Amino acid sequence: MTTRLPVGARTVAGLVAAASLVACGAQGGPANGSRGASEPRGAAASLEGARQVAATSPTGTTLVLEVARSIGERARGLMGRAEVPPGTGMIFFFEQPGRHSFWMFQCLVELDLVWLDAQGTVVDVEVAAPPCAAEPCPSYVPDGAASIVIEVAAHESARLGLVPGARVLLAPAPGASAP
Repeated sequence: MTTRLPVGARTVAGLVAAASLVACGAQGGPANGSRGASEPRGAAASLEGARQVAATSPTGTTLVLEVARSIGERARGLMGRAEVPPGTGMIFFFEQPGRHSFWMFQCLVELDLVWLDAQGTVVDVEVAAPPCAAEPCPSYVPDGAASIVIEVAAHESARLGLVPGARVLLAPAPGASAP
């Protein structure tokens, strides 16, 4: 079992309590036990301030991904959403590369989880991770170190050519800067 990230609260006490409430998103630090995701840096440096990222897949399809920028956004992830339309999803940036685990607690739909390194190369893919209504929920951990994770609707990764070794190009989505 990995250690969960302290995400999803406004106070230090809330951070500790919220460590067990992360859903459809980053469950814990890297599987090697280190902590990782205070605020996005490194891979996110060129995307700082963007609310959305345009991700161009190997098939040439461009996705518009919501950026999980704040601790609260990371805690919520795609929790509670009845659908994730094709061409959309969420992206998580991590300060340090690692084997960042995700879980599906309180998600309503299956999701594909796509782990990327800092250069946008796919490291691993979990296809159709099922929702989990009650703990304990399984953790999904990549085979290798990643700095970025993308969540899309179930089976979208195959349609988009997102397989290990494929490259994803990331850029701020037009008009998606933070105020």
